[in-house]
Amino acid sequence: MVEAPEATRRYALALARAYLGLDQLHRAANPEDPWGLVVLELERLEPEPFPDFAAAKVRFNELRGQARSLLEPDRRTYYLALCGSALAVIEWNTQGLGLEAQIEGFLAAPPRPASEAELEEIRGKLHGLLGGMGYAGDLAQRATAWEARHRVEPEQIEQTMLMLTDEARGRSEAVFWPIECPDPQIKIVSGAAFNARCDYARLTVEVNRDPVLTRQSLKHLVIHEIFPGHCLQFETRRRAYLEGWGYADGLLSLVKSAGSPLFEGVADSGGHLLDWEDADDKVQALLTNYRAGLGTVAAWGLHKLGWSRDQAADYLHRNSLSGGAGWVDNRLGYIAPKGRGAHVWSYWLGERRLRSLVAPRPPRALAQKLYGRMHSLESVALIV
Repeated sequence: MVEAPEATRRYALALARAYLGLDQLHRAANPEDPWGLVVLELERLEPEPFPDFAAAKVRFNELRGQARSLLEPDRRTYYLALCGSALAVIEWNTQGLGLEAQIEGFLAAPPRPASEAELEEIRGKLHGLLGGMGYAGDLAQRATAWEARHRVEPEQIEQTMLMLTDEARGRSEAVFWPIECPDPQIKIVSGAAFNARCDYARLTVEVNRDPVLTRQSLKHLVIHEIFPGHCLQFETRRRAYLEGWGYADGLLSLVKSAGSPLFEGVADSGGHLLDWEDADDKVQALLTNYRAGLGTVAAWGLHKLGWSRDQAADYLHRNSLSGGAGWVDNRLGYIAPKGRGAHVWSYWLGERRLRSLVAPRPPRALAQKLYGRMHSLESVALIV
């Protein structure tokens, strides 16, 4: 890769240090938030100290102004959006923001839930795909039969994921580059507010056993959380920074950020990027995106329309098609807390955006730009 412009590297380091300082302010103001804004530092950087949110606001406005002079179009676009995310976080902490403003401000994303027309389009694709595979009945019957056929029992989850991880590593190295990251430990959990979670710092992936899991959903979790998903994303961003073709902001794993949709979108699109999808995997990909869309509707109901938790649970139960009560419970646990509902838009929008732009098996130079730096929904179009 070509070495990154020095001016952009200096700017990115200043921005990363400012984000670390803002993270300290946010954590002090929100002691109930275990994740903060910076979930992970791949290399230790010195935070820029801020006495209060007012000082942080002055600094991020200054950084937003400086971003406009950067020469690389994708970095200029992304850093403008990322400064906007920081300013939205400051406003959320000091004045409060409704869900629409959180989606638009944190994620630089359109502030609306998945529409019924968009969800119906996915249901139609699922109905046709499952019908072509020999499943009969209405969509719920077809999806239930498909899930039952491919179900993996809880005691088989770890071994299935280990086998899939080994294959995912080989396929990822064939398409991308040698992977230095060891295989993470698989830890089976219950009662968690997530399907799976990558703890890269401890090289552990936690998998929630409560939803109904199929071999295809476990393959999706391996692709998303391990290879070529989050483990490869983190490793590549660290390597890019140390080798001089990446940027310091890539050393931070951020939430409430303009980079979240494409960070999740790249991970969700791993099977597409590897060209590793059979008909059953395509069913899973549609189910995954469909349920992300349902999550936006439920979050909108909870945080915008005043739904009760029971109303949101009923909506998810009636529409989810797969995953069972365990999936409904973990989705509600994920989207219900203050400030968390907006993040589900990352899963709904990111994969759809990336698949529309990038064909399977992208050229290596493009793959390095996708993996070696962070992107917004808008900036990613400037590198393809």
